[in-house]
Amino acid sequence: MHCAKHNIIAATLLALQDVKLPFYSLNALFRLQGASPAIMLSVILLAAALLCAPAKAQQSNETSSVECEKAEYSYEQGDPDTALVHLKRCQRAMPDFLPAVALLGKIQSKHGAYSQAVVTFNSARKRGADPSLFAREWADALLATRNYQTIYEFDEYTQFPVDQQAYWLLARAEACSALGEERCSKESYLQRGVLVDDIEQPLGLAGIAIKARNWKEANRYLQRARLVDDNDIRVWLALAQASQGQNNNAQALEYANHALAINPEHPLVLRILADLYLAGNNTQRALTMVESILAQSPQDPYALLVSNSLVANTENALALQAVKAQIEKLSVSLTESSSELVFLRGLIAYQEGAFETALSEFSHLYKQKAYFPQSIVLLAKAQQQLGQRAEAIKVLEANQELLLNEAPTAYAMMIELFIEQGTMFKALGSWQTFVFSYPERLDAKLLEVKILLGRGLLARGAEKLTALREQYPESVEVQTVFAVVMARTNQPEQALLAVDSLLKREPDNAYLLNFKGALHLMLKQFEEASQALDKALSISDELTPAKVNRIWLTHQQGNTEQAVNDARELSSKFPRDLSVGQLYAGLLLSSGQSGQALNQYLRLLKLDDSQQNVLEALVALRIQSNNISAAIQSLSRLIELEYNTTQNLLRRAQLNHALGDVKKAENDLKKAALLANNEPLLLIATANAALQIGNQRLAIQSLHRARELMPGDLLAGVKLAEVFLNTDQPGEAEVVLGQLVSDHPGQADVWLLKGRLAEQSGDLRLARTHYYKALSLNSSYDLVYAKLYTLTHYGIGVKEFEQTLSRRVAEQPDLVFTRNLLAQFYYYQQQFELAAKHYVYLYENLLSEDKKPAFARRLAQAYFHFDITKGIEYTNIAAQSMPDDPYVKSLAGWSLTLQNLPQDAVKLLREAHTLDGNNLDTGYFLAYTLSQLGLNNEALQVVSQLLDKQTGFTYQKEARALAARLKNAS
Repeated sequence: MHCAKHNIIAATLLALQDVKLPFYSLNALFRLQGASPAIMLSVILLAAALLCAPAKAQQSNETSSVECEKAEYSYEQGDPDTALVHLKRCQRAMPDFLPAVALLGKIQSKHGAYSQAVVTFNSARKRGADPSLFAREWADALLATRNYQTIYEFDEYTQFPVDQQAYWLLARAEACSALGEERCSKESYLQRGVLVDDIEQPLGLAGIAIKARNWKEANRYLQRARLVDDNDIRVWLALAQASQGQNNNAQALEYANHALAINPEHPLVLRILADLYLAGNNTQRALTMVESILAQSPQDPYALLVSNSLVANTENALALQAVKAQIEKLSVSLTESSSELVFLRGLIAYQEGAFETALSEFSHLYKQKAYFPQSIVLLAKAQQQLGQRAEAIKVLEANQELLLNEAPTAYAMMIELFIEQGTMFKALGSWQTFVFSYPERLDAKLLEVKILLGRGLLARGAEKLTALREQYPESVEVQTVFAVVMARTNQPEQALLAVDSLLKREPDNAYLLNFKGALHLMLKQFEEASQALDKALSISDELTPAKVNRIWLTHQQGNTEQAVNDARELSSKFPRDLSVGQLYAGLLLSSGQSGQALNQYLRLLKLDDSQQNVLEALVALRIQSNNISAAIQSLSRLIELEYNTTQNLLRRAQLNHALGDVKKAENDLKKAALLANNEPLLLIATANAALQIGNQRLAIQSLHRARELMPGDLLAGVKLAEVFLNTDQPGEAEVVLGQLVSDHPGQADVWLLKGRLAEQSGDLRLARTHYYKALSLNSSYDLVYAKLYTLTHYGIGVKEFEQTLSRRVAEQPDLVFTRNLLAQFYYYQQQFELAAKHYVYLYENLLSEDKKPAFARRLAQAYFHFDITKGIEYTNIAAQSMPDDPYVKSLAGWSLTLQNLPQDAVKLLREAHTLDGNNLDTGYFLAYTLSQLGLNNEALQVVSQLLDKQTGFTYQKEARALAARLKNAS
């Protein structure tokens, strides 16, 4: 939301020149990052769109299945980037494969593309997907996109497994709180406490009590939380908050310092430590000077403008209107335009919020080079108010030497615009010139804080700001910057305190009221936001930022259609206002009108090609439409502007690789690796991208460097060991894993990799030992069960696996993965009745409708071994939904054979055998049916081929008997 405060005081005083009143350089201070829909929706997951890349070759079903499994495995390992690569290949061959759709949603959610994730999950649910399979990611996405009502109304979470229920209840508590349903929020925490015994329940209940100012109950819950985990920083922050609410600042400081000892860089700790007495401002001195001017010249237009901006005064306002009428009358009577009258008209229009008129007047003066530097400053400020930041920067940059010497405040405004634009190095260079010329100016010191924050150096920025608040306790500007910093660092409560303090001095300041409304929006306090915004608009009905926030509030309250219509109307009125345009484009995108959104973003790009949010949105939309080349262009522009350079280089490398331009992809990877040399997390991201592109050497180098920077880091070590295992370097993997075992003996992932290493080295019994160690650390680790199941194929740990998995299923009977794995185990152990028992439980209790046909097929497979009637029954069910599935055709043919209809069966069986020649069961069915038709030679040929394979063949004994009988018959 763009909430830039107009500064009529500054404008007027620049005109007066000799009158020295305080100048509040508030340009862009009220901009709230992360609140507008354009910002929220513009950073769309690159990875999801890669699924739209054109397939190079059609993979086989078997290969696709392997890719799907790899995608699931990588995701479960905490590597959504690698998962995405496999998922892309999986979806190329099986675009309608529902598990892949669900996994895509999970990856989107992990990458923060929450709006897309919600759409994907909704699609999966409509197709019958079990929401418990992605409950966590769905809950995260719904919260991030503020779909609180969906969470509130969704009752099926009670059918989830216990851990999923607990996670959902935590999300439900937050959603209910956002909706103002505190009773529901409290109930959710209480229900969660029944399922799991952790710190979240007492912390959540304490938060509700603090919000209700029930300090006794809050302290009681917080003491309970301390018993659970005395080192959880949230407990001490909440204790500090409760003490602060009771005006016990000394106790609050003690708690905050305790939190600081736990985490010296935690932003919430810094917020509380930076919470000093609210400073006053020097408005009264300014008003005294203006009143002195008016005492001598009651009709002085400049003094009237300043007075009217400082304090609401009916007498002065009426006098100003009279002056305005005189100016208009005089302007009409003049044969030539008067620069002084143009200037006065511009000032009055600016104060009234008629910024288009003001822009016209000041543009005229700028072209005439009249009233410099005032007309330069006011033209830039009018452009800024209309969202034309690029034009404002051009005007200021073209005159920066003049501004530095004669209007340093305007020079500071230029630096602020650089900061807003994200060109931090440009801002830093200009600031160094500014502070050299004016080392004692407060705005120069505040700009240093803003640049530090813009560069992500939050701790240093907060430290500088704290020092300034101590040095200038009465400064309104410092107080205002503090409010904006708190908002930008996601501390809206603290920002709101500062704004309320400012409003006590200026209760009818429309710009502060708009800021207040924006903060309430951040806090999801919709009623308070509405009140503040309505009051701001009642004072200044043309205040565009307040209108933008009002539309966003409409959207937040669920009336998206009305919000889109209002945004369209506002955009038509202010077509060059970037904040309005981004709001409109973002709302179009969120309402599914991606084509119109794309057109709007392209229009905004023509107005200003340096807007990060616009460029990010274009990247995402172009990837969605598979216009990879255009997406690369937008990413290249972001890289030019130095926005998240390393990450954008990685994204561009992935896109170039998708286009087959390996050389460009490699170049971007190398640049990214150099930039990330001292950033461990970026180095890990570089390694992931390198693996996707196939540059394993660079991946290993990046991970080695990450481990140098963070010697004990688990993620980098696990990733490196994985790469070594995947590239058949067991010796290197063993070295890394040895260190990991020493540093992280209680991490299941480490022992899983140890098991993989042993398995890769051929020591299957040692592998089993390591896998069971991993299982002892994490009994719900599905991948470990899958690895142990694989070992049973070699006869390793069969009985132990059966007992372990059976115990797991008994403890949590409604976990689909483990029960299905147990059924599969029994099937291939040829314990068909036990397999059928578990498949029936899955079929009748746990499966969504879309999954039932596939399991009906499995039931038919099992029942044909001991209950032909039920086998035929489930075959018919599967055939109704999956008539073209090769195995269903095979089973359908077999059921006909068993019903003494071999002539009808043989056609289906031949077709199934042609579609999938690797299915040994189909081969046996066909051979048996051919023998029934007297085609013994062909039957013998088919069954003989089966006996040469044997692996995974449940009809092996029957096939041998058939082959013997056919040989005797011949």
